[in-house]
Amino acid sequence: MHRHLMLIALLSLTFLRPSLTAAEFPIITTVDLVDVPGAYSTNAYAINDRGQIVGSFTEDSVTQHGFLRSNGQFTTIDVPEGTETTATGIDSAGRIVGHYKDSVGRLHGFLLAGSQFTTIDPPNSVQTQLWGINDLGQIIGVFVDSAGTVRNFLGTNGQFVALTPTAQFPVLQPHGINGRGQIVGYSTSRFGFRLEPRGDITALTIPGSQLTQPFGINMLGEVVGEVVIDLGPPGGPPDAKGRGFLLAYGAYTLIDVPGSGSDGTSAIGINNRHQIIGWYHDRSTGSVRERSYLFTPPNENADVSGSASADRSRVPQEPVVFDSDLTPWSLGPGQEILHNGAQAAGGYGSQILWYQGSIYVLGDDSYWWRWTGSTWTFAGPNDPTL
Repeated sequence: MHRHLMLIALLSLTFLRPSLTAAEFPIITTVDLVDVPGAYSTNAYAINDRGQIVGSFTEDSVTQHGFLRSNGQFTTIDVPEGTETTATGIDSAGRIVGHYKDSVGRLHGFLLAGSQFTTIDPPNSVQTQLWGINDLGQIIGVFVDSAGTVRNFLGTNGQFVALTPTAQFPVLQPHGINGRGQIVGYSTSRFGFRLEPRGDITALTIPGSQLTQPFGINMLGEVVGEVVIDLGPPGGPPDAKGRGFLLAYGAYTLIDVPGSGSDGTSAIGINNRHQIIGWYHDRSTGSVRERSYLFTPPNENADVSGSASADRSRVPQEPVVFDSDLTPWSLGPGQEILHNGAQAAGGYGSQILWYQGSIYVLGDDSYWWRWTGSTWTFAGPNDPTL
């Protein structure tokens, strides 16, 4: 294989799956708050399939820090050379992207893999914001070049490609990307968009809305975001505050966090287990605070990041598997066997298997190999599960 706080509130939200009938759609009836303890405001931006959440918070309504919530615990994320940090995306392996402000106020993108920070700035950028990462390691973001022009981009393996605007969408603001490379975001117009990897672009707008802004998309094509739509009574005062929305298989569902303190809701991220995260404006204390929430279907666990992957889990059937130490294993772009993002003892292969407490790899020599903790030992020609 070697090449030489949780607060319960009521909500009714229908999730649509292509394989289910209307009578079988699961209904979410609980909302969990995910505010950073002691924070003035909390903004959740992304959630991966293990239920890990990243975002930002302020302690004093001024200074901003990033955060990771994993296995129920919050960890502060601060880029060492930054004065403010925002974490905006997380993939299944736990790689985190976002942006930070340096000592002179310039914004830079960053990637956090394990404990290693890497600054990401496209060529000729003087300000960079990263908004998402998928399980292929593709990153989306926006930068301002030295001429003051705002540009957006898709980054893959250190290469940056501009997202081409159209007459309908003269400016594209990408915000979410899934593992298929589908990108959602919004334009300077009131429409949102979905951009396909081959370049096709589709307008996303809720009928009758004044503004539709998609923020997140999962592998099933389910989209979440924020919409402004006047729901006031005919002839009465307008009611045009922002509301979250879910777009699933052609049907829109509005999302409002209930309660007297809620004033405007945004849905920001959605994972493949149909969990939705976002924030809402809370005026219950007299001042406006942003508080974050999590919706989880009743048949799902909110956070499974404290457990190893299920026995017999495989890559590439799944983007990543986790061993008993909760360390992620995944395939690199050249079929490198990646252990916590680094190649494991020179290993190459086409499959990674988590079975009976061990990691096995189908090597590029067509034999199976077992990880010992520091190297590989021969496991034979047959699949270990047979």
